[in-house]
Amino acid sequence: MLTQTTFIAAHHLLSLIPKCTSLSHLKPLHARLIRAALHLDPFVSGRLVELCALTLPDQMHYARRVFAHAPSPNLFTWNTLIRGYTRAHAARDALLAYRTMRAHGTVPNGYTLGFALQACAHWACRL
Repeated sequence: MLTQTTFIAAHHLLSLIPKCTSLSHLKPLHARLIRAALHLDPFVSGRLVELCALTLPDQMHYARRVFAHAPSPNLFTWNTLIRGYTRAHAARDALLAYRTMRAHGTVPNGYTLGFALQACAHWACRL
């Protein structure tokens, strides 16, 4: 259980995530989240993956690193990773992430399937 001080600090740090406009802004915040052990929270790791995969340009490698250190990624985080790969035209990586998600027992939803189908379309266009 979070103490009141930890909760206030967490809320303050979480409010800074959407304000990051580059990786150089995100890295110090990510370090603070790690020191506070907040990176272990699925919500926090999901928001970090979302920022890197969908908002910051060309940061899928960092999104993948954040994802790899998430102890138990939830469906939102999986969907965000798959969507990010699809947007980056990395269809193979998107489909591998989908396959890995299924192997871990996470059940896809309509969003997941939509992102996976988009990856299939990108892959088919390359053939």
